[in-house]
Amino acid sequence: MGIKPFLIASSLQGIMAQRLVRMNCTNCKEPIKYTPEQLLEMGFEIDALKDFTFYKGKGCKNCNNIGYRGRIGIYELLVMNETLRDMTYRMASTEEIRKAAKTSGMTSLKEDGLMKAKDGNTTLEEVFRTTGIE
Repeated sequence: MGIKPFLIASSLQGIMAQRLVRMNCTNCKEPIKYTPEQLLEMGFEIDALKDFTFYKGKGCKNCNNIGYRGRIGIYELLVMNETLRDMTYRMASTEEIRKAAKTSGMTSLKEDGLMKAKDGNTTLEEVFRTTGIE
């Protein structure tokens, strides 16, 4: 865009990304087990998810036999700090900035989606569909 890095570094407070995922129908959701192969295909770590119960709507009159009803947001918020400002000023790569942001506590879209799937609000397929493999 032609904006000088020092202007971005000094004025930017944060960056938010958001996506909408379909919510499980609360009327017909039921527990679902994913195979290790399915989890790997979607880019999730098997060991981190083996003890969780996930849910998926089977379809009913309430959701028009789709299994989903409504939408919920998943979010990623990068809050600028001095380290990130310095990296922006130096024109560090996107990957370097992402790693530094994760180190300082940023939750990615996929991680937030995973938390909502663990709570039974959505499915892992929906999280994968909207975020892809990181």
